[in-house]
Amino acid sequence: MPSITYWNRLEPRPRTASITGTLGAEVRDPLWMLTRQWQFGELQGEDAGTPAWVRVERSLSRLDGWRAPGGALHPLDGSAPLELLALREPRVLDLATRVELGQLFEERLAARGAAPLTAVFRAAYPLPAAPDGDAEAARFLGVCGTRSLDGGALLAAARASAPSVPAQPPLSSVDATNARSALDDLSSWAEAVLGPIGDGAPAAWQDSQLSYQLEVEGGTPRGEHAIFTVQPAQSGDVEWFSFDLSAAPAPGGATPTRLPPLSLLPAHVRFRGMPTAGFWDFEPRDTDLGAMSPDLRDVAKLVFLEFLLVQGNDWYVLPLSQPTGTLSSIDKLIVRDVFGRELEVARAGSDDARWSLFSLGSAGDPSLRADFLLLPPTAAGALQRGPAIEEVRFLRDEAASMAWAIEETTANALGAPRPGAERSTASSPTPPPTDGRGELLRYRIQTQVPEHWLPLLPISLDTVRGEVALELAQLPASADPSTLVEPDGRLLRPALRVREEAVPREGARVRRMPFRCRWSDGSSWSFVARVRTTGAGSASSGLRFDTVTKLPTATMGPR
Repeated sequence: MPSITYWNRLEPRPRTASITGTLGAEVRDPLWMLTRQWQFGELQGEDAGTPAWVRVERSLSRLDGWRAPGGALHPLDGSAPLELLALREPRVLDLATRVELGQLFEERLAARGAAPLTAVFRAAYPLPAAPDGDAEAARFLGVCGTRSLDGGALLAAARASAPSVPAQPPLSSVDATNARSALDDLSSWAEAVLGPIGDGAPAAWQDSQLSYQLEVEGGTPRGEHAIFTVQPAQSGDVEWFSFDLSAAPAPGGATPTRLPPLSLLPAHVRFRGMPTAGFWDFEPRDTDLGAMSPDLRDVAKLVFLEFLLVQGNDWYVLPLSQPTGTLSSIDKLIVRDVFGRELEVARAGSDDARWSLFSLGSAGDPSLRADFLLLPPTAAGALQRGPAIEEVRFLRDEAASMAWAIEETTANALGAPRPGAERSTASSPTPPPTDGRGELLRYRIQTQVPEHWLPLLPISLDTVRGEVALELAQLPASADPSTLVEPDGRLLRPALRVREEAVPREGARVRRMPFRCRWSDGSSWSFVARVRTTGAGSASSGLRFDTVTKLPTATMGPR
């Protein structure tokens, strides 16, 4: 279909042949403008110059290692991020991972010309049966049940019998050599990709506080020894502000490294929406700072706007590189301006410890401030997070005067998340039919609650200090009251005790989430860690005691 296209063209039409007057930016009344500048104090200049270059002298020290409270010190050599080393939990081998390990072992056997051994190992290490009520795992085993072996059981047997082959199945000397070589490759692959295997909690995880607690030690640039307490953020990151000094640094640290002096060219600080310093520069419309209307009582916003609009071009930035896992201290900072004068700049907050930027402090002593910059070996913002594979909500039930741990999401046999309500629905008994002859009353000691609601009962730890903990208890199952409900996930374990202050009135939420990151050497790491966030307040379980319910007469038998 033909179309008609229109073009519009903008052309300047100067009134004169020269643009000299326009470029001069002449004003009608320069005396009036000078007077206004004098009234606002803009003519009161200082005898100062623009920085020309800066000389920096600094010292460098390294972090020694990390440890859980009361545990051994693990080195920090920079080969992996701190999140992986301290927050990772042992890997649980689900059915999908067991099949993957079995297939890898069969590939190793085929590469060594020992493919006939596949059937022998499948018979010796069959896959486990699907749990009751897990239809997804049953369908998976219907496809892979006879086509693969249990790689997890084989890996455990191989590591237990190393350097020999497992006792089952019996093999000849030639087959044993090929099998042992394939098992060594499988074990190396599992160690590099899966990491430690087990069902325990991370080394730094504290069940009593529902959070991580770890310490990091290292020497300071002053030659002292410092201990830091680390509290990961709610997102799972371990940034520099997650570190706090447990106490003032003490003598005994390693000798720091004095770096050669650096001469650097300062650059203006730039940020989005910053007014341009040049007359002919066009400003972007990303941020309209002039449209902000703070209240007179909002002093912080007023000070911030003054910096953005008035003093922003008086700040400079210096590019300094620092290796990860180190502590850096600036010993001397000398600024040379365009007039040839030199000025030594002191550290901000050196005369008043209450004001400081990017400094580590102590939770126990607010006046304590570190005079060095910590750059921990963490992935921080580079962490990629997946959906939670397990989630437990801790809350208080004011109506029942109890606390509960709700398994809102748990992992099924394939490692995929499964809503906890499905577990309760699958185990709920079918209501009995009625014959229409009327109804009777039945007395019940307590009502039933969903099976993914697990009670937390208070116990006294210290009667003198009034310390109380919440201990995980059990309720009878709905389908069979003679059995007790067990936790389905890894976060709740038998004999779990949580300090009462760890479950506040607003509650708490703990998730097991997969993480992935790339390290500075290009390596890729994946692991599962735990993240605690604030809960959604209290809730009611519907638990009641000493109740009377109506029961069909058909369930009572003959009279």
